[in-house]
Amino acid sequence: RNAREIVTDAPVFVAVGMSIGASAMILRRSHAISPVKRWPIAIFALAVLVILPMQQFGQREHIAVIALLPMLAVLILRDNEETPPRWAVAVAGLGAGLMIAFKPHFAIALAFGLMALAIRRRSPRILLASENFIAAGMVGVYVAVIIAFYPDFFTLVGPLVRDVYIPVGQSFVAMMTKPAVPLWFVLALSAIYFKTEKRLD
Repeated sequence: RNAREIVTDAPVFVAVGMSIGASAMILRRSHAISPVKRWPIAIFALAVLVILPMQQFGQREHIAVIALLPMLAVLILRDNEETPPRWAVAVAGLGAGLMIAFKPHFAIALAFGLMALAIRRRSPRILLASENFIAAGMVGVYVAVIIAFYPDFFTLVGPLVRDVYIPVGQSFVAMMTKPAVPLWFVLALSAIYFKTEKRLD
């Protein structure tokens, strides 16, 4: 059992290190985060990706969040009116595309985040950023591969998943009582705090 856990968990730990490392490199020269706060934020991100998932460690949701982190770093640069390097744009787009391939409905959260940023910056051009097209292209390739090599997914697996999962879905009220809801409020307040501190600096 221990050997199986090591083989399963080791790539996830490597992915976490690569994701946080890439995000740190993207934000290294940015003025969006003061140098004093970079290590605390990195440690917080490590805790979120390694400790917080608990029983969900290595699940698709966990991997999707790991893949999304560089995209969030690029969005921070966009919000600060800074231009990300080309390699960062490519990594962010590929990560976001991988996230959507793992969990297609996560695209809704990313889309709302992009729209909120576009409204905040009063710049619809953010919606046309290169990383968004890279993500869309990766998802398009993923769908094309499924259609070409695994057509049974749409005719057999898809209807089966629909019939099994939809009837056991929880109500909106039940989902709002989950522990993740107050966690999101804490994260939102933390974001507001860091933004306020930045303005005071």
